[in-house]
Amino acid sequence: MRSVEAAVYYLARDYDRTIQHAQAVLTGEPNLWLMYYWMGRAYDSKGQLPEACAALEKWHSIPSRLQGRGFGVLGAVYARAGRRADAMRLLNDVLAHSKRSHVSPSSLALLYAGLGETGQAMEWLEKAYQERDHSLVTIKVDPAYDSLRGDARFAGLLRRMKLE
Repeated sequence: MRSVEAAVYYLARDYDRTIQHAQAVLTGEPNLWLMYYWMGRAYDSKGQLPEACAALEKWHSIPSRLQGRGFGVLGAVYARAGRRADAMRLLNDVLAHSKRSHVSPSSLALLYAGLGETGQAMEWLEKAYQERDHSLVTIKVDPAYDSLRGDARFAGLLRRMKLE
């Protein structure tokens, strides 16, 4: 429930409250990995990229069966923070892994969006739509997709999802 609360603050674009909530929760439960995830996303949205990288790297280091779903956010933050080599390394690792098992197409879309590769981002969003990737449930309001909102293909995707 604490993670859901952080997600709600983040999706409402209340980044300061997201960070405050995550920090308060982490004081008592330092390995609650989703708090690092939401805190990192909030720092990213505030333009505090070093803090975003630190939080998301901490999140990425905590073992979890769901950990791989958000790798795109970490890669996108690396790219925006001027750590393109790290973003590309993560992208290449994920693409190699995708040959052996499923990876989240929406996460790949976010990573490509962070790299400024809108065409690739939209291709992966289309795959996510075709797979009915549950991560798309917040696509209309998620700040991570802001860089794609001006693309006609993105608007078309929202219409097909009946979100416009």
